[in-house]
Amino acid sequence: MKNSWNRFVFQLWVPFYDASFALYRKNKEWRLRAFEELGLKENTKLLDVGCGTGLNVPIVPKTVDYTGLDISEAMLNKASQKFPDKKFVIGDACALPFKDGEFDFLINTYSVNVLPDVAQALREMKRVSKKTVLYDHFRSGNPIVAFLQLLSKPFGFLLGIDTFVSIEKELKKAGIEARIEKLDFLGAYKLAVF
Repeated sequence: MKNSWNRFVFQLWVPFYDASFALYRKNKEWRLRAFEELGLKENTKLLDVGCGTGLNVPIVPKTVDYTGLDISEAMLNKASQKFPDKKFVIGDACALPFKDGEFDFLINTYSVNVLPDVAQALREMKRVSKKTVLYDHFRSGNPIVAFLQLLSKPFGFLLGIDTFVSIEKELKKAGIEARIEKLDFLGAYKLAVF
């Protein structure tokens, strides 16, 4: 996905974004699973890459120094309205505007498959954090499901997503070893830890 297209699409998504994630009950369960995997500790720094409208903020303990980053100004405006006490930054996941190791933890939920260069973004996430947990819908290892994902690519493009991204291949291309956990029986929703 190109960043210019993402900015346009996600500006259109803003009024419906929160409600769209509330429709599928597994979203909350998997967000909680990702945060459980992070193992946040008091007085640590967390970067939420692709934070959108701040859907992860209610899960973050008050004692954690939270920073949300997104490429969409419209999404960040909504996040800032909902959570005025949190820090939000406009930025590109492929060129994070932070120092090496600046964050103790990094979370990325539902935004890997919108990135223009997934491997580069993964390298950037590793660069700025000591521990990264991400989850998204990726290319399934099941050939039938993967074929259906391939057929849905044009529709996904209109929504600003590419569910045919192989997280395994992108991690390998980035030179990152990670533990990958399948979250659903189709093998399309996955959690990666590095």
